[in-house]
Amino acid sequence: MRNFKQLRSLKACTLGTLSVLLLSLSFPASSDNQWHSSTIKKVYPFQNGAFAIIFDEPSRCNKDNGYHTVKAGSNGVTEEAVDRFLSVALTAGSLGNKLFIYYDDTHPNCAVRRLNVAF
Repeated sequence: MRNFKQLRSLKACTLGTLSVLLLSLSFPASSDNQWHSSTIKKVYPFQNGAFAIIFDEPSRCNKDNGYHTVKAGSNGVTEEAVDRFLSVALTAGSLGNKLFIYYDDTHPNCAVRRLNVAF
């Protein structure tokens, strides 16, 4: 009976440790994501399917180029999401509305993870 309780306790401890490990692996450890909002000055598409957003009001991203990139595989963005993000960015720019982005301040090009437009 005693061995059964010890085995059960060990199993619970192992499951708890694995849960914590899996949760820690699911979040990027080195990113420092920030929110920024502004109207758009430019949207610049690249030949590889990615694009850059240049804002009227610069963000706190301390990079020399002054733009934020949206690229598949960067900061958790999928290939399918890039086209959707471009659509939202162009809508915001066309309407003159603010675009809200959630970007990685540690990425060389301030990679965007999420975005939305205010109406």
